[in-house]
Parts: sequence; C-alpha cells; structure tokens
Amino acid sequence: MRRRLWLMTLIALGGAALGCGGYMSPTEKLDLAVLRYHDALRWRQYEVASTFIPDDKKKAYLETRRALDEDFRIHDVDVKEVRQVEAAKIAEVIIEVAYTETSSNVLERVKLMETWTYGEDRNWFLTKQEESKEKVKPKSKPGGGAVWEKF
Repeated sequence: MRRRLWLMTLIALGGAALGCGGYMSPTEKLDLAVLRYHDALRWRQYEVASTFIPDDKKKAYLETRRALDEDFRIHDVDVKEVRQVEAAKIAEVIIEVAYTETSSNVLERVKLMETWTYGEDRNWFLTKQEESKEKVKPKSKPGGGAVWEKF
C-alpha cells in the first residue's frame, strides 16, 4: 500500500514538473523580457541586460553603459505601458526612470519610449530608446508638496 502511494506521488510530481516548461506566447515573452532587462539595468548587471540588445549593437551598448556607470545610478524603473504595435513583431514600452547623477545626488525622473522587436529566434530585443516629449508629473510627499520636478 505504501509503495503504491509513494509511486503515485512520484508520478504526479514528475508530471507536474514536466508541465511547467510549457509554451509562452509572444506577449508573455515581451512582459518577461521588459521586466528582466530593466531589473538587470537597475542592478548594473550590464552583461545580463545586453542579452536583450541585438548582436550588432551589443558591443557599443556595453561600452556606453560601462562609461556611464560612474556618472549616475538608477534607483527605480516603472513600466507605465506596454503595447504591441504589430502583433508579435513590434512593441512600444513607456517607462519612467528615477535616477541620481553622482555629482549631485538629486533624484530626477525621466520618461522614455522604447521600441522592442520580436526576432526570428522568437525573442524580444530592445532596438530603440528615446526620451519622451511628455513631461514627468512630480510625485507629492504625504504631507503635500512636490518631491521633485524635472522639467
């Protein structure tokens, strides 16, 4: 009786483990890529972040990130919007980045527009990033008053 229960448990656990590596839709892959990229960038893991950059731009990307590493620190990345322009081909991501320049230690925020492209290998890559023309709204302290205002 115990052997049968043990065997049934083992089969059930094995089947559950095999089912965990299932299919991910392009949308799920995009969400995960955006999360992993910005998390790696925030923690200054540029090698990890570069896995989301196309191969032909990876070397320049790493050189730029390492050069800028001494000048500023990213404190938070808030993904505001993710939308696919062409299903499973191109996506636009709007983020808000909180950072400090090491020379001033003043917390600043900037809104960025990113373009992500779904590659032939069925992975998403960051292909363009530019500052948004939209102004970042200041956040208020609990007692009122703006904490910062970038623009």
